[in-house]
Amino acid sequence: MVEEGGASVHRAEKKTHRNKQIDDGCFKIMKASAFLLLYNLIESSIRSSFDLVYESIKHDSLSPSQLNMLFRDLWVRQRFLILDGHSASPRNYQEITIKIINDIFEDSSVILDAARLPVSGNLDAEEIRKICRKHGISSATHYSANGGEKLGLVKKQRNALAHGNASFVEVGRQFTVGDIDAIKQQTVVFVRSILRNILKFSERKSYLVET
Repeated sequence: MVEEGGASVHRAEKKTHRNKQIDDGCFKIMKASAFLLLYNLIESSIRSSFDLVYESIKHDSLSPSQLNMLFRDLWVRQRFLILDGHSASPRNYQEITIKIINDIFEDSSVILDAARLPVSGNLDAEEIRKICRKHGISSATHYSANGGEKLGLVKKQRNALAHGNASFVEVGRQFTVGDIDAIKQQTVVFVRSILRNILKFSERKSYLVET
C-alpha cells in the first residue's frame, strides 16, 4: 500500500530498475490534488452537457415562441447578465428590454450561453439540482450516488486550496487513499446520472413548447 511507510515507485523502463521512495509530503500533495481534478471533472462535465442543449436550440434556429416558459425565462435572464455594477443603469436596462421585445416580434433565434451558467467554483449536488430544475431536467441519480453527498466535500476542499485557505499538505493529510477513492466513485456515479438525464432531455427536445 502506498500509504505504508517506505512505499516506493518502481519504474521498469529505467535501466537502473531502482525504486524511488515516495516522499510523505509529496504524497499528501498528490491526494489533495485529487480534489482539484474531481471538481474540474464536475464543473466541465455539467457546463459541457448544458452546452449540448444550448447548441441544439441554436442549430434548430428556434425562436422564443417555440421554447417552453422555463427556457424563455433563461433566455431573458441571460440577456441581462451582461450588466454588472458598473454598467447597470435605467438606460441600459431599457435598451436590453427593447432589444428583447424586438427579437420576440421578429422571431429571432434564441442564443443561450453555457459560460453564463452559475457554476464557477460553486458546484455541489444541490447547486446542480437547482440548475436542472431551472431547465426542467430531472435530477434523479443512481442510488449508489447517495444524492451526491460527497460533492459538497469536493467543492469545500477545492475552494480551500484555490483560495489559499489551506495548503495541499494540510488537505492531503486528512484523507486516506480509500477515502478519496470512495469520494471519486460517488462523484462519478452522480455526474454520470445527471449527464444521462441531460442527454435524454436534449434528444427528446423537451425544451420545446408543448403543442
